[in-house]
Amino acid sequence: MSTMKLGVDKHDFVEFLKLAANANTLVFSTNPRGEIFPTGAYRGLTKKEERVDVKGRSVLLDRVAGVYSGSIREAGGKFKIDFHGAYCKGQKRYFMEWTKSRDLIDYENSVSDEPVPKTMLEMFGQMAKRTNLV
Repeated sequence: MSTMKLGVDKHDFVEFLKLAANANTLVFSTNPRGEIFPTGAYRGLTKKEERVDVKGRSVLLDRVAGVYSGSIREAGGKFKIDFHGAYCKGQKRYFMEWTKSRDLIDYENSVSDEPVPKTMLEMFGQMAKRTNLV
């Protein structure tokens, strides 16, 4: 399967950024019922009482989950999102990569003066603070 390209602009990415910062995770899961929920662990089953459906709260996340459950794993499962795209366990490459808009590239460059983050989540936190999202 070839890697799908998805055009991403600043608005869609910031919308996802806000959701990820509030959920405190970059790992999401989907299931056959179409639910999308953040999960703190990349392995194992997320308990039903810990699931918070975030479907419809981020265009970017909805698109990724749709491709993942439609083309990668129909039964659903966990996937990660970072600045380059979306990937899942067992894949040697991203199943979806971003084609970044000019405003998103400018946005990423505007936060480049921050101290180098140790994790993607720390980087999202820095960006969220710079844009008054959290």
